[in-house]
Amino acid sequence: MLDKLREALQAKESLDAVRAQLDAQATQLKACNEAIGMLTNEWAAAKGKHDALATSITKISTHWEEHARAMNAARKALETELSKFVVLKHELQTQVMDRFENELKNHFGKHSEELRIATDNYKQLKTDVENAARMLTSLHSSVERLQSVASTIRKEDFEMSKFASQVFRADKEKLELMQKIDTMERLVGALRRKMPL
Repeated sequence: MLDKLREALQAKESLDAVRAQLDAQATQLKACNEAIGMLTNEWAAAKGKHDALATSITKISTHWEEHARAMNAARKALETELSKFVVLKHELQTQVMDRFENELKNHFGKHSEELRIATDNYKQLKTDVENAARMLTSLHSSVERLQSVASTIRKEDFEMSKFASQVFRADKEKLELMQKIDTMERLVGALRRKMPL
């Protein structure tokens, strides 16, 4: 009977030990579940931040592409304007020289006496033409500087204010050149009126 009692006590102790182990494992399992829950929450928060960052990057990329397209269009427009300006300068220079040569042929080529009388007026016209040529050379230099600046500007450094300033400066120089041509035409007209027929 004692043996059975001893066996029963040993069985109870074994059962208590197993129960204690089960309780310890249940506690560990609960702690693991809590840790998994925390990790899940952190993962969800990190995913939300990642999604927000991806959206921001997409917006920035779209904005940059639009900005790059606008800069490219502005650069092409500037190149077109510069090309037109160079062609106009060349045409104006040719017209001035052609008109001047025609005036010389019409008024000074008829008679040597008339040419002698008009020598002083011719010298003044020559000075005006030389001044106009110097101005045209200066204008050509300005156009070359503009072309040099336009060819070295990188897209990211280009600003619309610079473009507007350059176009305004080019228009101003074109207007000054047209005024000088008008002045030369008036001088030629005045010379015609002064010369004997």
